[in-house]
Amino acid sequence: MNSRSRNTRRLSLACAIAIPLLSATTGCAFMTEIWDDFNRMRHPNQIAESSFDPRPYASTAVVTQSALPDDQARAMQSLAEGIFNEELKKHGYTLTTRSDLDKAFEEQNLSRSGLTQGQIAQVGQIASVPGVIIVTIVDASVGESRSINGKTESQTRVTVRSELLDVETAEIMWTQTKEGTSSGRDSFGRATSEAAEWLAKRVPTLRPTVHFRSDPRGAKVHINGELVGTTPHMFRLDSLEDVEVTISRPGYQPFVETITPTDGMKFEADLKVAAVQPTPAVAPDTDSESTAQPVAEASASQ
Repeated sequence: MNSRSRNTRRLSLACAIAIPLLSATTGCAFMTEIWDDFNRMRHPNQIAESSFDPRPYASTAVVTQSALPDDQARAMQSLAEGIFNEELKKHGYTLTTRSDLDKAFEEQNLSRSGLTQGQIAQVGQIASVPGVIIVTIVDASVGESRSINGKTESQTRVTVRSELLDVETAEIMWTQTKEGTSSGRDSFGRATSEAAEWLAKRVPTLRPTVHFRSDPRGAKVHINGELVGTTPHMFRLDSLEDVEVTISRPGYQPFVETITPTDGMKFEADLKVAAVQPTPAVAPDTDSESTAQPVAEASASQ
């Protein structure tokens, strides 16, 4: 272990001891928020890691919150929540209903702003889910006015952050942030949609899309014995479990391989020409020749 790793561990241990003590003695939630931010620094952005396995979090809940205390922020939260719920269902996740989530918040007497990781983990435990996807409206602002197509308009910027919280450990498993921009009418809504859609599409999927190709093209693609298309072909699988892929084309040897699919995987098969089997020689029919000979002789003698 290098000195940097040792120092990080020492700092983590010191914070883990000091911050809870300060929070308990001062009654200040601000110290808990500092601990949450420190945890985010310890856990780098893992959303792009193909090795991350989302299967333990197949059942999840979406919790939205905002750092902006106004009605517009609540509308932005609702918009982002709808976008995430729709996209996560496409990804194969099972989501907790809004009514069950509201009951969990009521039981803990919590609002949807300024929540700590520990509080959200408690909500997740009550909702009986292993993970919670936290969507936070981090910031919203209106920039300087500028001329667009002859009209003077201000550009709106909305920053949204999404995170996966492990309910058991209350740790962030991955985090990502996106800024959306827009101008004109309903600019806050459009900027929020832009950021939320970008983030939701990048949540690790439970239904990976695999690109199948072959040389030559036009080969049939079978997955676990079922025909799904002809190369080149893009197909979304129902799970991340191993599957047997068979690529076949007349005149070529079948290409068979078992794969562990990941989203965006490119599967390429270099088909080999099948060996030409020699045609067996046809043996002459000796019986027919022997019987035909006397007839011919008899005809000649007549």
